[in-house]
Amino acid sequence: MRGKSGKLTSEQLHANINERAGIAFPQRSTRSQLKNGGYIVEDVDLYKKMSPNKNRALGFRNTKNDGLVQAHHAIQDEWAKIWAKTSGNNYSSRQAPSILLKSTSGEPHAIISALQRARRRNEGFSTNIIYEFNISYKEMIEAGVDLKVAKKVMREAYRYFDGLGGFK
Repeated sequence: MRGKSGKLTSEQLHANINERAGIAFPQRSTRSQLKNGGYIVEDVDLYKKMSPNKNRALGFRNTKNDGLVQAHHAIQDEWAKIWAKTSGNNYSSRQAPSILLKSTSGEPHAIISALQRARRRNEGFSTNIIYEFNISYKEMIEAGVDLKVAKKVMREAYRYFDGLGGFK
């Protein structure tokens, strides 16, 4: 049960505390790439990992009681699909970086979605990738996403789109 140094790992310590408190969580494999304990608001990871409710911590699911927490693509998914089709890049919604945000009225995801809808009515979907990165970051900040978290998800999105050849 102890690590190489004879000390309990963080996961083991928390499992012991939870056990004493009578709380049982299904243990994830140490090789699992999902976040131990589940994802919470403002976590950043691939959409395919964060979207399913089963991968979320209690209180952070896409239910009314939890504030309709949803995975939000850093770069608008609809724009990215059109961009991929016209540029010949291999974009995948499930592989794209996302952030978990509350989605009820007045919450960050709802605000960002409203900003995107208004922008698309005026601009359509023919904008370039640099513009999308700049405006997506601006909209996250405007919606109240923490500055460090917004930078993190945009950095991950940049790596993803750069890997697709998006900035060549």
